[in-house]
Amino acid sequence: MYLHLLEALRGELEAEGLFQLPKDFYLNVQAYIQSLKDRGKASSEVESELADEEIKLAYKIMSIVVSLRLIKIIRHILSGKSLPPENLLEEEVEPYNKIKASIEDFLSLTVMFASLEEGVFAKKILVRFVRDVPAFVGVDLKTYGPFQSEDVAYLPLINAEALVKRGVAEMFGGDVNESS
Repeated sequence: MYLHLLEALRGELEAEGLFQLPKDFYLNVQAYIQSLKDRGKASSEVESELADEEIKLAYKIMSIVVSLRLIKIIRHILSGKSLPPENLLEEEVEPYNKIKASIEDFLSLTVMFASLEEGVFAKKILVRFVRDVPAFVGVDLKTYGPFQSEDVAYLPLINAEALVKRGVAEMFGGDVNESS
């Protein structure tokens, strides 16, 4: 079985997609490690130490194989493909679905931000400055100012609200959705 582990590692390192592992790969690895543990208990001290070292190597190889497969799975999901990747094992399906859902949830933040940018960030309102204010970068990443007391300007609503809270500006009536 140790050679099968090495073959799996080599395969995952060389394959662009998921390497085709036997359907019972994880079960076979578990059985192999258990047999090493059993052999170590029923053996001499030297054989027990050898079995322990082989177990450590098996765990390291498995850790690398699983990590490589995870990286490939994440790349597959990020590429926007709707079907699970080829050669996904049965034990990997549920974690795949959870990872995919989590990544999709995270990526939905981009959509939410884009909608905010089109909505809240684009809203501008007329303000009158009651004190001098140095130039600043607004939430829309445009530079505004500097402003002197009694200057009037259209600013992004979020920035206008912050300036009003600080007591350096006052808002006038309605908002505009212009890009000016």
